[in-house]
Amino acid sequence: MPFAGRTLELQALDAALAAAYPRVVVIEAPAAAGKTALVGRWVAGVSRRRVLRVSGEPNERNLPRGVIDQLLGRAGGASVLDALRAEPTVLVLDDAQWADPESIDALVFALRRLVAEPVLTIVCTRPGAPLTGLDRLADTRVRLPPLSQADVRALTDLPDGPARRLWEHTAGLPGHVVALAPSIPADPEEPLPAPPALIAEVGRSLASCPPEVARLAEAAAVLGSGCRLADAAALAGLTEARADTAQADTAQADEARADAARADAAIGADG
Repeated sequence: MPFAGRTLELQALDAALAAAYPRVVVIEAPAAAGKTALVGRWVAGVSRRRVLRVSGEPNERNLPRGVIDQLLGRAGGASVLDALRAEPTVLVLDDAQWADPESIDALVFALRRLVAEPVLTIVCTRPGAPLTGLDRLADTRVRLPPLSQADVRALTDLPDGPARRLWEHTAGLPGHVVALAPSIPADPEEPLPAPPALIAEVGRSLASCPPEVARLAEAAAVLGSGCRLADAAALAGLTEARADTAQADTAQADEARADAARADAAIGADG
């Protein structure tokens, strides 16, 4: 996979691996920021340690012990603790925002009982994910910034003009950069397409919304930012009263998620 930049982040992982005792590194960044690519590049150079990779999955978020089943299937052992104690290990939990709560709890239980075992756990997640106890075990936090314009040129081999255009369009997110680089139009006036991963993410979000909320969101997207609610409602085939309700439902859900995040942070601060 193409790769560019991330020198400081690779060095942080090297430093964590060099510790002769259990360590937990949390890599936090939005979708398409290159968390998986960073870890993949780094583990390719790891020697003298077993590497175990497991991941969360949106469709398995409610499957109890789904991630732990992956881990035990790859490592063996009767429990997570036995598996991690068996030999020097790098454990990578990717897409932790989609890991089932039971697996998070089981992993926290095991990690809290490691004392001197050379186990490095790398957790890749999105900002605001409810990692609870796992988040509190973090020894090192790595936050991935966007790629620079020079990094985008190195990643794509594009000339300066198209590389700058791609960098601006993707906000420097490497997943989007790599996906769109082959389809940069020759005409600088031709609009760039939306990244496929972003389209899929928006589609999943809309699919989880009540139908009227989804219709209102789609209408607003067609009309563009700053459109009036009345205009979006008309395009969506909703009365203004129904549009008000749909808008309120969306705001209430957003506030509930924000409250949950604030409560989790407060619990963590209280220890």
